[in-house]
Amino acid sequence: LFAIDADGDLIMSENGGTTWVLNDDAWGTATIGLGYLAGYLWTYNTATSAVISATKEDALANTAPSSTAASPWVEVPADMANGVAYGLVVGSNGFVAVLTSPPSGFDATYTGSFTAEDYSVVNFNPYMDIALIGGTNNALLYTADGVEFVTVEGPSAQSAVNVTAVLPVTEKKWLIGYNDGDVYATDNAGGTWTLLAVPGGANPVTDLAMSTTHVLWMLKNNILYQSIDGGASWLKQPNSKKAFPTSSALNDVLVCPYDVNRVNIFGADSTFGFHAVGTPA
Repeated sequence: LFAIDADGDLIMSENGGTTWVLNDDAWGTATIGLGYLAGYLWTYNTATSAVISATKEDALANTAPSSTAASPWVEVPADMANGVAYGLVVGSNGFVAVLTSPPSGFDATYTGSFTAEDYSVVNFNPYMDIALIGGTNNALLYTADGVEFVTVEGPSAQSAVNVTAVLPVTEKKWLIGYNDGDVYATDNAGGTWTLLAVPGGANPVTDLAMSTTHVLWMLKNNILYQSIDGGASWLKQPNSKKAFPTSSALNDVLVCPYDVNRVNIFGADSTFGFHAVGTPA
């Protein structure tokens, strides 16, 4: 596993996230995430306005990453993610950038083409190349290939609420988390929406993730919740069988593709460092 922290340090684990070591500190101090695409670890650095990347082999050898030429934007990139064939960077003023080869930079960029709202989150289905993008005032965007994009009308009750987490469970079933703590689901690609009964009160939904179409994860108020019925009900983690360190700033869930009950939870906590590890039973 690889992770990157706010100081631009690339950190590596060779035992599934149990322990971590510093791998390389040359990735910049304003990175917005970390992905693995076309054989390259990659990130976007907002300070240098460039895509930073390295092969896995070079990263293991502590070889400094390469950088694309700077392409300063008026827009501010806020989040990034990738599937198998392409990656996305999203940001203010409806900014969307697409890339397929990190060393080559962006293949296409869009500003204000889909909305004037600020995009703040993007997430891929871990098994299909479908992605959802969310932002201010219920802005939603869907793509199945990084070429064609579809603007989606979210639930009308959330028209002035910011999207804080998105999850495309299938091509048609999506979960959307909001700043007011609500989670909505659609089974018909946004045709109709259902408000789910989720715990955690009015605290913002920080992240949504999936192990399978019925095993889902939600971060809310620095608490991890698991659903084993596709979002109909949620159980607070850790349960009585397994515990993991608490943290005051959890913001990302990384699921294990080989074990539906293993997750890594990443954040920024002065006591426990940038990560906490959980293996709910």
